[in-house]
Amino acid sequence: MEGKRKEKKLIINNLVEPRKTCLMDEIKRIVEVISNPSNMFCRDTYYDDENDTLLNQGGSLKIREKVQGSRKKTLIMRTKTAVPQKIKYSLWDEVEIPVIRLEQGEKFIEIFSPLKAFFPQFDFSSISLTPVLICSTSRLQYDVIKSGERITLMLDHIDYEAGGRKAEDNLLKIRGYSIKAEPIIKEIYQFLLEQFPECELINLSRYERALERLNA
Repeated sequence: MEGKRKEKKLIINNLVEPRKTCLMDEIKRIVEVISNPSNMFCRDTYYDDENDTLLNQGGSLKIREKVQGSRKKTLIMRTKTAVPQKIKYSLWDEVEIPVIRLEQGEKFIEIFSPLKAFFPQFDFSSISLTPVLICSTSRLQYDVIKSGERITLMLDHIDYEAGGRKAEDNLLKIRGYSIKAEPIIKEIYQFLLEQFPECELINLSRYERALERLNA
């Protein structure tokens, strides 16, 4: 299981050229090191029941097909822990398990059963899991160093689809991996908001944000 990570998300749908191109140039001004971008595409299929049981209990479950050099499928279970709204960090526990096979007609409970050991609060045997949402993400990812801490910046274009409805988002994620990263994330975020006030801060999971956009 991965440890808790710290993350802030900025919606940049209202950021148009040439200001959108300037975003990374502005970030370069306040960090010591920034990597060349890496490209990634992934397709997440979320599972829940008709009552949104997992979502309502603060969880999400998805199968991710990721293309980053090679193609692989993984099963990802996440639980989100709320934090004070004024801080606007997202914290979560996450488990990622390789999907060895996903045969037609295979029972979902058999696929998801390894998660029981990590998330005993969820009774998977009583939840009729079906696909409820598809999120397709194209990402440019940068690793930066600031004040000795590694920070990951992700520029995402996301297409959402559920029940014939479609929506999209453009966002920037700022992610840290230790307690020491928290003030650095805050500094980067505040700097960007000052430079690009048309950006919007959100504190929703991707699942929650997708439903918000699809139901708008």
